[in-house]
Amino acid sequence: MRPDEIRELSQDDIAAWDDYGRALLMSGYFDEAARQLEATRRLAPSDTQVLSELARARLAQGKRDDAIALLERARELAPTDESIREMLYRAVPPGSR
Repeated sequence: MRPDEIRELSQDDIAAWDDYGRALLMSGYFDEAARQLEATRRLAPSDTQVLSELARARLAQGKRDDAIALLERARELAPTDESIREMLYRAVPPGSR
């Protein structure tokens, strides 16, 4: 079953779908990873791990603006999370800081 076919997920399910998306991303399947993680995000819109992984997929696709928007949302949800802040810092072009 795919996340876009599911209406509700437990926290363990979300972690499993996020792991699957990350595995796709690490294997170089950027578009499939983005689809997977986007579907998971629709079910868990406030999950910062899912937002971060989707941002990684968007960066891999060359969609920097989308990635930055996702990371900014994740930072709003978890303002003290250093990994999100670091990813956002790396995603923002140096001249625009």
